[in-house]
Amino acid sequence: MAGLFDLHVLAAVQNGWRHMIGATSTTANGQINFRRCFPFVEDAVVDTWYQALVVDSDVKFRSHASPGHDQFPLVVVQLQSETPHTHFLGDAQYEFIEGSPPEHKGQYVTGFVVSQEIDLFCATGTHELTRALFTVLRSLMIRLTPQFLEAGYLSVEYLSAMELAAEERFAAEDAGVFLRSMRWRALAQIEAHPLEDGTTPVGLPWFVLSSDLVTSLNLSPPPDRVLDPEGTPGGVEPID
Repeated sequence: MAGLFDLHVLAAVQNGWRHMIGATSTTANGQINFRRCFPFVEDAVVDTWYQALVVDSDVKFRSHASPGHDQFPLVVVQLQSETPHTHFLGDAQYEFIEGSPPEHKGQYVTGFVVSQEIDLFCATGTHELTRALFTVLRSLMIRLTPQFLEAGYLSVEYLSAMELAAEERFAAEDAGVFLRSMRWRALAQIEAHPLEDGTTPVGLPWFVLSSDLVTSLNLSPPPDRVLDPEGTPGGVEPID
């Protein structure tokens, strides 16, 4: 697992919206799926939201670094944090490779578990539509959670829903934009696989000296040598 939770969420909700609600679902099925996100709300009310979000417009899906944030309705996914997750066996894990490909047999895959949190923002031109879009996307994420687990994530959980700070909210609403966000967290194992033959990084010893470095080509340098033990320029004598 590469630890790209924000990009995986962006692809999942975009495809989920299209197949379950939007253009690639049949009109009847898309409307029924949309209604099922709003129990105890009159169908006539839900249908007006469906008309505004699906029939009369096209929801745009963007990463936070992509252009086009001035097109609405809009969904933006942003990675907020990534932190190491303490594992009961320790922060580092090693997996023995049995031989696929055969030349890697006996080598190790090094990895550790990280926790990634993402924010999923919804923005429309009215508060009511923003809440409706938010509700559908939350339902989509719940339905898609098993697919994240099948793809290799260790866990996916819904953390919270948030409004903007008052001053940010008022500024956005003055511009005719209403926003709401939700936060999700996933655990994934980040792995470093063996490199192909000929690309193994070479580790050289490092020496530190509290003075400016001067490169020397003398293969038998004086005590203030600047060659490493292999005779390569760039080494520095350690401080006693």
